[in-house]
Amino acid sequence: MSTYSVVSSRRTDFAWVLFLDNDWVMMSGSSGDRARAERHRRGGEMLFWARGQEREHVIRDAEWLRQVQEVCRPVREIGELQGEIGQRQGQLGARQGEIGARQGAIGEKQGEVGARQGELGARLAALEAQQARLTTSMTGGRGVDEQERELAAQRRALEAEMVSLGREMERLSSEIDSLGAPMGELGRQMVELGQEMEAAGRRMDVAVQKAESELRALLDRAIRDGVAQEVS
Repeated sequence: MSTYSVVSSRRTDFAWVLFLDNDWVMMSGSSGDRARAERHRRGGEMLFWARGQEREHVIRDAEWLRQVQEVCRPVREIGELQGEIGQRQGQLGARQGEIGARQGAIGEKQGEVGARQGELGARLAALEAQQARLTTSMTGGRGVDEQERELAAQRRALEAEMVSLGREMERLSSEIDSLGAPMGELGRQMVELGQEMEAAGRRMDVAVQKAESELRALLDRAIRDGVAQEVS
């Protein structure tokens, strides 16, 4: 997979593109500048293209290209650092997503358990009302005793299930609480990486400005020495 590195897209009177190989392209300019530079490239050759004062030049000389690479080296190194930070951010984001999915699944289970608890609570209330009606409407006898025993058995079964659901809810709550710590740690690491990326971005701005100044001077010398070829 080729890597296309745009180190800057600022609108200036000077744009440049450096084709290092088939895997690396460094530039400061617009996508249109990159397209114009590509037209002058022969196969997969290394090439430096620059536009300034409405004139375009290319450099193919190996020694001069080495100098261009040296000027651009800090920019490339910072760009690689930014790529590494971005990759680490992506990995952290994936882990956050996994934990979030687990939290969501647990939350869904909690919802199911809560709904079941509500259902059992309604059934217990209905049993209590039934027992109350039975107590007030009849004064004893085998039929009443059997009904009372049956209602009591149903109540014990519902209460046992309610206790079991309560324990399950506690277990789920404990599990979701245990995920809070790693999620918080991942969030802290993500903040740190964000700060690293901001710092790298500031370094990149300085490096690009310095490289642009040095590339202008290098191109002027290459033009004077007849190394830079004007193209259109």
